[in-house]
Amino acid sequence: MAFSLTTLRRQYAHVPALAADPHPSVDAEQVTRTHLDELHSWAQIFYDVTLDGVLYSYDRERLGRLREQGRLPIVCVENVEALAAFEAESTGWLPVLLWCPRDEAAKRSTHGWPVEEPDRRWSRRWERSTKGLLADPGRFTLTVRSDRLDAVEIARIVHLAAQAGSTNEHATSTPPAASHR
Repeated sequence: MAFSLTTLRRQYAHVPALAADPHPSVDAEQVTRTHLDELHSWAQIFYDVTLDGVLYSYDRERLGRLREQGRLPIVCVENVEALAAFEAESTGWLPVLLWCPRDEAAKRSTHGWPVEEPDRRWSRRWERSTKGLLADPGRFTLTVRSDRLDAVEIARIVHLAAQAGSTNEHATSTPPAASHR
C-alpha cells in the first residue's frame, strides 16, 4: 500500500486524554467533570495522571471503539507508568519513543514564541519524563529523534514499523541515556 497521509488517517486515530479543565499545552479533550465521574463509576477509566493540578484520564471505550473499526489508536504519554497502563489494558501496541533535546522541546512548548526560560513546572515535567522514558530504552520498538526529521518522515517511519509488526530491533537514532539536555 502506498504511503499517504490520507491512508494514515484511515488506519490510525489519535486519542487524547480526557480532562475537565485541560491546560492548552497538554494534549487533552475537554469533557465535563460529571462525564469523568460517570466513566470512573462505570470502571471505564484505566489510567489517571495529574499534571500541574489537572486530572487527565484515559478511557476504555474510545480505545475499544477504534480497535473495533480496525484502526490503531495513537496515544502520547510522558511517563513509564502511563506506558505500562496502556500495555496492561490491551495488547498490540507499537511503543515508539519520540524524543528531542530539552532546548528544542522548550521551543516547541512555547509554540515558537521567544521566552527567556520555559515555565519551571514544564522544565521539571520534561526532566522527569526524559529520565523515566530513557531509563529503559528496551521498552520501545522504535526510537526517533524528532528534532532530526519532520512530522511526515516520522509518520512514514512509524507506519513502516507498524506494518512490519513489532520487533525488538531499535532505530539507530536512540537518544543518549546519560544526557538529558
